[in-house]
Amino acid sequence: MQTAIMTETVAELLRIDAFVAQLSLHPRRVFPTHHADAELMPLSAGSYLAATLDVLSEELSVGLYREPETMGWVLVQANLSDLAAVGATPVGLVLGVSLGPEWDDARTARLAGGIDDAVRSEGAFILGGDLNDGAATSLCACAIGLLERPLISRHGVRPGDRIYASAPLGLGNAMAAAALTGHRELFPERAFRPRARLRAGRNLRTRAHAMIDTSDGLLAALDQLARVNELCLELDLRAPRLVDERAAAVAVKLGLPDWALLFGEHGEYELVCAADAGAESALPLGAVPLGQARDGYGVAVRLGDAEAIPLDAGRIRNLRATTGGDPAAYISALLGYGTSLGLPGSPRR
Repeated sequence: MQTAIMTETVAELLRIDAFVAQLSLHPRRVFPTHHADAELMPLSAGSYLAATLDVLSEELSVGLYREPETMGWVLVQANLSDLAAVGATPVGLVLGVSLGPEWDDARTARLAGGIDDAVRSEGAFILGGDLNDGAATSLCACAIGLLERPLISRHGVRPGDRIYASAPLGLGNAMAAAALTGHRELFPERAFRPRARLRAGRNLRTRAHAMIDTSDGLLAALDQLARVNELCLELDLRAPRLVDERAAAVAVKLGLPDWALLFGEHGEYELVCAADAGAESALPLGAVPLGQARDGYGVAVRLGDAEAIPLDAGRIRNLRATTGGDPAAYISALLGYGTSLGLPGSPRR
């Protein structure tokens, strides 16, 4: 049996490690860096504070999101998704909003509306924050939540575990591919309204061994789990309901194979978890089997009954940097690498 390999270190992870090494980390912080989607701190006996922070900046500068309502919605859901991935219940969010010179009162009101719609959809609240003007737009939020034991993180995957997603995947990358290649009509931005899986996260906290969200796409999620647990995670590309049918329809029109929607780095805030074999009936309704964990290291994919194909997941995760952020070059490099491994180069029909 082949063992998956990681021949490239992810540049983003190295940068995080170098930055964190200069900081005074709280001694009661529960999980090490990279081991959970949110930071946990013990409060009283058996209860914990969960906190996370996400920023929308690059997504705005490259034009991925143009509508203020989408910006507000995604800002909230990205943060709440991190709470979902540790099984926390949200208390609320603190905002940090810096608006560029193109923002007038009407556009700002649309942003606030998108934020409030997202907060209300999840039964959360805004706690406060800061609003100011800047040379460029940057949207930041910090989500705060509460939870009790048992705790769950990205660590805890065991050989033989089955890997599941909370729903079919690919909508995030379908939206990004359509937007950044000039085909927004294939996936109107107003149709991209991902939801943080808060209820599923609370359910899985007591039933799964490890969990992560797909905010950076499925491949990045699997790669993080593989690195933290020093195991090989196999993704079965034949799995039923793996790719959302709406995403698959966009892929066909763009000439992209389904797997590209799983390997790209714009996710849709679903949850990926590891659980015992045969535990599917205990998982939230609609859970999608993805594959399994085994001894080894890295990520591999299965196309059929043949041996799993090892992926250089680090190479794929570094593509945005190595292609200079150019969407066409990124897609070309991704497809080129995939087809070199024997993955199909054209969409399903």
